[in-house]
Amino acid sequence: MGTTGCKCQLFNEKGEILQYVFKEYELKKLNGEFYVDIEKIVENLKALIKEVSNVSEINSIAISTI
Repeated sequence: MGTTGCKCQLFNEKGEILQYVFKEYELKKLNGEFYVDIEKIVENLKALIKEVSNVSEINSIAISTI
């Protein structure tokens, strides 16, 4: 998860990438300052996990933020 979007990669047991997807979200502006809507991040994250789960069964998940 980053400032402008979420990335999701699906790996096999050998560490090979089976799928890579990215979903961008818009920044919101409030009182002249930009911020990321946490609900949009969660929504995008769920959609990406669902998308890669169509390729293969998911056995574990790791989340990283910057």
